[in-house]
Amino acid sequence: MLNDFDFCSYTRCVFGKDAERKAGKLLLEDGAKKVLVIHDDGAFLKESGILTNVFQDLTDAGLEYVDFGGVRPCPLRSHCVKGIETYRNEGCNYLLAVGGGSAIDTAKAIAAGVTYDGDFNDMFSQDIGVDVSRKPHVAVIVTIASTGSETGFACIIYDDTKPGLQFGSGIRATGNLLRPEIAFMNPALTATVPPYQTACGIVDMFGHVCERYITVIDYGVVDYLAEGLMRSIVDFGQKVIRNPGDLEARGELLWAASLAHNDTVGVGRNKDFGAHSVGGAFGPLFGTVHGATISVVMASWMRHIYKQHIDRFVRYAVEVWHVENDPANPDRVALEGIARTEQFFRCIGAPTNFKEAGIPMDNIEEIAKYAGGGRVIKLGYDDVLSILWAAAGMK
Repeated sequence: MLNDFDFCSYTRCVFGKDAERKAGKLLLEDGAKKVLVIHDDGAFLKESGILTNVFQDLTDAGLEYVDFGGVRPCPLRSHCVKGIETYRNEGCNYLLAVGGGSAIDTAKAIAAGVTYDGDFNDMFSQDIGVDVSRKPHVAVIVTIASTGSETGFACIIYDDTKPGLQFGSGIRATGNLLRPEIAFMNPALTATVPPYQTACGIVDMFGHVCERYITVIDYGVVDYLAEGLMRSIVDFGQKVIRNPGDLEARGELLWAASLAHNDTVGVGRNKDFGAHSVGGAFGPLFGTVHGATISVVMASWMRHIYKQHIDRFVRYAVEVWHVENDPANPDRVALEGIARTEQFFRCIGAPTNFKEAGIPMDNIEEIAKYAGGGRVIKLGYDDVLSILWAAAGMK
């Protein structure tokens, strides 16, 4: 039986050819006057003309804008603080993120931060009172199918305000407060994403579904939705890797990424996110793409926990990977499903261990101290350390 829930998908999704060229008109209709445009200064945005078009479309709509670049692949708190200051000093009333999850999460964090008069860092360490009436609207132009943050309810920002390892944490004031108002989704904008980045995006969206699927709530409509979505990501993900110019498959993945993380397949259940918690601890330290941190640890995480909820992993193997069920040998079925997950990551070009990802093993014990644990199947320090050593090929 589903747990009680209160769900609102909230975000308006404008999907299709040249969707991003509607931003000026629709932001004006949504009350924008002066827009803080957030991006990573990437060559792709400039050479493709996307940023030029964005600025022109805002101007043509009679809107002012402030160009705020500099977003890092693992977005930093210090940059968000700078963004809050810029937003206030420039008299902006709207935010527009152009890019992937890092730009979108930065925009969300700035939007939440301008509602709060205290220390921005408080938002990561405690539940705070937020005046929702002060929160500016956020729109996003998505350039990669990956995080699904364009319709998601949270954001992850990395702490560079103190020395040592940087680890990401989410703002505690979640819910619809952090969902963007409008997402512009043009599959053609994702067509020139390099193969490795594409693969990492596929892994991330698959993980968002799979780690919601690992739960103590068995059977029901949400399970069927999750299984279908994972099969779809596998199918269209392989098509895109084989043919990067396949806009139909690109579009399917772009929509799948949003469905994977807007909580459609997470409502009414406890969600684990163990692989995200473990993998997210070492990404910034080594400059590892977020999706690669998931592919590196996911199979090791699954093998470490599957016996604690073996029925769930058997169903995962049978329904997602079409493994033939064998009631007399559930371990074999579950492990085959995990092996096929790992094979899928390899076939699309994502790393499945530390060596393939170019990650050194010098700080594994230190990383294990900071890595989070699962929410359904709890992970202590020894569990995390065992998973990391397995991902490093040392177990």
